[in-house]
Amino acid sequence: MDDDRRASMKSRLVLLITAVLILAGCMLTIVGFNKTGFVESLPFSRNGGLKLVIYLLACVVSLAAAHRLWRLPVAITFLAIAMFVALFAGDGWSLLVVGWFGFSALLLGRIVVQFVSASANDHALETILPMIVGAGLLGTVVGIMAIFPVNYPSTYAALLTLPVIICWRQAKQLLRDATAALSYRHPAEARVDWLQVALYAVFLIHVVIAFVPENGHDALAMHLFIPAHLALRHQWGFDVSTYVWAVMPLLGDWIFAIGYMLGGETSARLINVGFIGVLAVLIQKIVLWARGNARGAHWASLIFLSMPLTFTESSSLFIESIWATFIVAGTWLICRVCATEKFSGPQDLAIAGLMLGLAAACKAVTFVFLPILLLVLLICAPQWARREYAQKIMIGLLFFLLLATIPYAYAYWKTGNPLFPYYNQIFQSSLFTIENFSDPRWGKGLTWAWPYDLTFAKARYIEGDGIGVAGFQWLILFIPAVLFLVTTGYRRACLLLTIGLASVVLVTQFIAYLRYIFPAMVVLIAGMGVAFSHFENRGTKTRTLFFGLLSMVVALNLLFLNSAAQYREMPLETLISQTDRAKYVRNIVPIRAAVEMVNQLNVGVMPVAVFGEPMAAGLIANALYPNWYNRAFEKEVKGAASPEAMVSVLQKRRVEFIVVESGWENSELRERVEKATDLVARIGPISIRVPPDSGRFTEELLVSPQFSAGKGWRLEPGAKLAQNGSVIVTAKGPAHQTVSVQAGMYYRNSVVASCVDQPTMGRIQINWVDAKHKYLSTSSINFQCATNPTEYVMKVFAPARAAYAVVYTSSHLDVPVAFFENSLKR
Repeated sequence: MDDDRRASMKSRLVLLITAVLILAGCMLTIVGFNKTGFVESLPFSRNGGLKLVIYLLACVVSLAAAHRLWRLPVAITFLAIAMFVALFAGDGWSLLVVGWFGFSALLLGRIVVQFVSASANDHALETILPMIVGAGLLGTVVGIMAIFPVNYPSTYAALLTLPVIICWRQAKQLLRDATAALSYRHPAEARVDWLQVALYAVFLIHVVIAFVPENGHDALAMHLFIPAHLALRHQWGFDVSTYVWAVMPLLGDWIFAIGYMLGGETSARLINVGFIGVLAVLIQKIVLWARGNARGAHWASLIFLSMPLTFTESSSLFIESIWATFIVAGTWLICRVCATEKFSGPQDLAIAGLMLGLAAACKAVTFVFLPILLLVLLICAPQWARREYAQKIMIGLLFFLLLATIPYAYAYWKTGNPLFPYYNQIFQSSLFTIENFSDPRWGKGLTWAWPYDLTFAKARYIEGDGIGVAGFQWLILFIPAVLFLVTTGYRRACLLLTIGLASVVLVTQFIAYLRYIFPAMVVLIAGMGVAFSHFENRGTKTRTLFFGLLSMVVALNLLFLNSAAQYREMPLETLISQTDRAKYVRNIVPIRAAVEMVNQLNVGVMPVAVFGEPMAAGLIANALYPNWYNRAFEKEVKGAASPEAMVSVLQKRRVEFIVVESGWENSELRERVEKATDLVARIGPISIRVPPDSGRFTEELLVSPQFSAGKGWRLEPGAKLAQNGSVIVTAKGPAHQTVSVQAGMYYRNSVVASCVDQPTMGRIQINWVDAKHKYLSTSSINFQCATNPTEYVMKVFAPARAAYAVVYTSSHLDVPVAFFENSLKR
């Protein structure tokens, strides 16, 4: 009886301390809002916030109504709403591509898992782990294909079809299971699970934003740039002299490339969101494994999906969603081995090695997490250090070494530095400056006030000036949850918290940047879900209070969902109208509109210099950036002290187009470039420019441009040479000459002409033909001829496949015009 009394008193004391800590967290939150200003800190505009609320309520009502009226499971209704959004946006194919990718990944992953397992086991029956494995392996294949010019939609379609052909029996069974799931209906008396409805409704926010045009810096500079480059040029050059990050671990980008190649930008963005969904599922499975219940698992997933940092990752093409999936899955498998629970086996270590190898192929920061997981394994050695584990351990090590070393070995072969361009002071590659390159924006280490700073310090741990980026759960719920779990003996949850906290501490010793601790946050939220489960099991009053507390945290997270993203106006109208979509791009990311225009003009795929933010995703040519991406080009343009020197640099680099951003921070260099180039077009703050004519058009291609005795020219009937050295032509009687040209090159066609008897129109015309002299297109302009000889100019780019130019000397009408010169210069 005394033991029961002591246990009861301990339980009450723990609950009391937990309540006090929660209250303290709430008070600190109020203090933080008082300092920063609650209303002033809201990251949505009034219009944007209203659109978010309306959309969220519409999703909630639809999910609940479908359950009540048609007894549909919430998950099925979620899929229906997602497809409706896709069709509404006119992009249903993008969603189907993501489903195709997931289906193929699941089948491929099952092959690998069954190979590792000695017999049929729980892994073979699971969906989530084989799908993660398959996705990583498909991305690995794309990374190898990227070396060669074989990256076409047909190639990627074959890649995704191959697992379906190999595993056609399993594919048929999966489709039958899916059909059965779609036909399932809840019993008539089943009540609406509002927590599950909220979970799927919040996830639909992540889904809908994937249909909005990409506007993120990292995405447009790298993570969308690479897939677009593969689609446009059919291989990735791994050229570190142009893009210093070209040989970094790029598994996440290879996975995005699958979606982009088959379904465009939206498919790539939906794959990113899909991995966020996979993380939410992993959180639920981990909570249940750690002795939590379904309600606690759902709360943990809802906290994760409402966290502004999660929205930051899902709303733009960052790779942390993919990287974190591999890290979290590998961590869970190792925890399963250490806990020696009944579903675990030697194969867990083998699959864990594969997962962590894929993680390392995504991001080098993985190697900071590995010592913690290795230490956990060593401490738990008595549980797994048995003979039957030896083979699976070796398979796991082989998987890890094979998958993890591919990008680093290739980088070493290309540059001499496996971590290029980082730690180059150690490896001393001649392709980069001898320094240990690092990002100076973020500090290192933690302080005692870290939970508060994490919530309210602006721009300290991530880009942007919003608050609450990491979510408000860390200040209100995390410390009470840790205390509760430690004192109540939830060993598995404590193991999760230990790994998560150790990862945060170790990573922040190198760089205190939120995106790099994203996987650790997922693990910690899963551990917190176990504490949520305990309070869900207590009395009605406690459960109600706790429900209100968690609801408040989720609401705060949603209010500040956009703190580090860039959707203040929630531009959902871009789904409806192509006009609104184009307007959004021109207003928010005008460089994307500039890239489209340059692609139309730059038929020769000549290099494009970008003097502004390096956000040229979709550019068909190589982009030259005067920053750390391309130190050699940066040095050249900074050393060009005069307009003439700048022109010389651009000519040396064979640059035909220059993109200049008026707000670029290097104003001195921007002004120097503007003085050295001619304006072609302007899109908001972005100007498209070309090098000046002087020093460019020096090579004459035509024979006898002054018509000396008509040499080189073919005179059609009606054309004749005059005594003053001119040629008299009409529209029906022109003169013409054919010369060789190079597709994509810039040409200057100039004429000197005058009227003969009466005012009329003259014409400058080039007909472009291919190597077989087959007509391609015409470039021409008309001019009103003057009484005295006057020069008229047309500048053109030779179109794709052009091999010859037929240069005409002609009037526009059947009225004679005298031409004294016709020149075509390159």
